[in-house]
Amino acid sequence: MFVNVDNDEDSLFIQPLDEIVDIIEHEQVNLEYQNNRPENPDETVHSNADQHPIQTIPIVDYAVNQGNNQIIISTVKHSPAPPKISILFESKQRINVQFSENDFDDDVFKFIRDYIAPNVIYHLYFENPDIYEKFSVVLQRMFKSDALKFKMCRTKLVDVTDKTDIKDIIRNYHESKSNHRGIEETHQRIKEKYFWPNLKKSIQTFINECEICQQCKYERHPIKIAMNLTPTASKPFEIVHIDTFTFEGSKFLTIIDSFSKYAQAYQITSLSGTEIADNLILFFSHHGIPTRIIADNGTEFKNTVVTELLSLHKIKLHFISPNHPDSNGVVERFHSTITEHLRLLNTEGFQKTPIKMKMLYAVLAYNHTLHSVTKLKPIDIINGHITSNEPFDIKIDQLLLNDYTNSHKERTKLLYSKINSDLIQNKEKTLERINRDCDSSQES
Repeated sequence: MFVNVDNDEDSLFIQPLDEIVDIIEHEQVNLEYQNNRPENPDETVHSNADQHPIQTIPIVDYAVNQGNNQIIISTVKHSPAPPKISILFESKQRINVQFSENDFDDDVFKFIRDYIAPNVIYHLYFENPDIYEKFSVVLQRMFKSDALKFKMCRTKLVDVTDKTDIKDIIRNYHESKSNHRGIEETHQRIKEKYFWPNLKKSIQTFINECEICQQCKYERHPIKIAMNLTPTASKPFEIVHIDTFTFEGSKFLTIIDSFSKYAQAYQITSLSGTEIADNLILFFSHHGIPTRIIADNGTEFKNTVVTELLSLHKIKLHFISPNHPDSNGVVERFHSTITEHLRLLNTEGFQKTPIKMKMLYAVLAYNHTLHSVTKLKPIDIINGHITSNEPFDIKIDQLLLNDYTNSHKERTKLLYSKINSDLIQNKEKTLERINRDCDSSQES
């Protein structure tokens, strides 16, 4: 038997009589939950649930593991097992629940009636994403109260509770055959797969106590000289920085793309203009002709052979002022990072490896490491990829789903525009800090 139920002018719906009885009982149970304390975490959601808080479950960006009340939902073909409640990390409750495919609606209703408290936020994860829509339909059809607070999470991470396992995971991600990754890089990789409270803090503590890192880290000191904003590249290989680098008595020509931070190092036997020009041509053959090259005032760059080569290809050559070494800070940063990588390789069994091969490993590690400014790997930027683990504050994929339909050309265009904006902002912040320090030192 079916009846029409009209609780208010906006809540007319049709239900079987036995379900209506259950709903009435559920509403009576709701009145008994007066002492439940609601959660109120800061979060970003993809959909607005203000008008229909039950019908449209908002989707959050973080993993279900972060919620204080977690519900893991799956379906089975026959009789489901009773819901299993567990406590994680002493403060988080997780309910693993199964719904029968044949009695899905009834199972959902009974579960909410028996286990869900009003005005308490529950984070849902569906083992099968297709269940999400079906679950939402049941809520829309059977419940009209805005006291149900659900949020859907798209990801579920591996919970790590054992302290020994935590250290092993950090060690495995921090150490590699080519280098020891930094705090940010290690954190970005681990948080994709694992969860435990204070994850980043434990990573920071572990790396700060790493003996090899403490022995090999290169000390950097900022130059406190007033500076002006230099031109900023808008795409890869538009502006490149060049310099020479010496390690273990071997010389290299280093070339770094200002935009992507992608780098190469070519071993050279001398600082002659001819050898520098030959290696510049090698770089151009792989990556194209830049519009501007930034270098110091060394004679290896300030000579007829190099200047004529660049003039032939209409490349502007900009020499930095000796009073403003930070104008070539991209190179200095790369050199310090490569120095760290090479020192680490010498402690990891590469002592007898030829320096040319060690440099290849070091550059490989650098180009495949997330950069602190772009938050992407240099190798991914030059290939037009945006699949990095921790992209940007804006949601590039969502923007592209509207009008650009995942076009590679448009993805690259949007990616480069965002990186250009980040580079400019980073430059402005750096210059402001350096100039402020300069003013302070002059006043004192």
